[in-house]
Amino acid sequence: MKKEMKFKEILINTIYFTAVFVFATLIATQSLARKVNTFQTINSPVFFYVNKEKVVVPTVVAGTVKEIMVTPGQHVSEGDLVVRIDNKMFERKIILLEQNAQNNLSAKTELDILRERRDSYNIYAPKDGVVYQMHTSEGSYLQSGEGAFTLFADDNAHLISYVTPVQYGEIQKNGEVSIYSKRLQQAFKVRLNGIGRVTKDPIAMQSNVNNAAQARKYELIFHFENSEDGAVFIEQESLQLMNAIENEAIKRPMEKVADLWNALIIGGKLN
Repeated sequence: MKKEMKFKEILINTIYFTAVFVFATLIATQSLARKVNTFQTINSPVFFYVNKEKVVVPTVVAGTVKEIMVTPGQHVSEGDLVVRIDNKMFERKIILLEQNAQNNLSAKTELDILRERRDSYNIYAPKDGVVYQMHTSEGSYLQSGEGAFTLFADDNAHLISYVTPVQYGEIQKNGEVSIYSKRLQQAFKVRLNGIGRVTKDPIAMQSNVNNAAQARKYELIFHFENSEDGAVFIEQESLQLMNAIENEAIKRPMEKVADLWNALIIGGKLN
């Protein structure tokens, strides 16, 4: 009789725990499937576009371009000679003044001034950067103040990203994120500076005109954690958000069921 009662007790307990397990599996799977879908929506691709300081370098003197020392796309360092302007008339005037400067105070004063201006016929790179465009060619005439070339500076590089309100909330919470350069096959850390404006995603507008009105995004501005990292990128180069916006509260269905089962069997804490 006692054996029969014990068998019934074991059978009832088995049925009870089996029912609880099946019920918990169904509930957890459905609810967590919704959470995983939400998680995937939040982590839709986020792209970043490099934005560099654009510097137009002018000439301070008028003259004919004698020599161009670089080509577009070439990296230059601050102080590198980029353009040399022909100064034959200027040099001839210096020679004439040198002949009279010894006995003529006025000629000597003018000579000193011209010698100080001699270097103005050379145009140097004002910053480290990449030459983007030459606005002149050898033999062309440049007016004083006219732009000779444009470069994108290495320093002050930042990134622009267009994100949904949900993505903005997640990025703002994390602050620091990692982005990946497919070209360099390397990850870089960037930090959120702030929001620029509420705008329309230009990429979405170009790819799907019908949904342009629904392509409203937040324009976010980021800077590199290491300020020197910006030097390796070109203007408008695209990078992608690398690290998933993690949420420890989100678990796979079977992980959640395992926690529930452990809590029922051994009295563990349900996470």
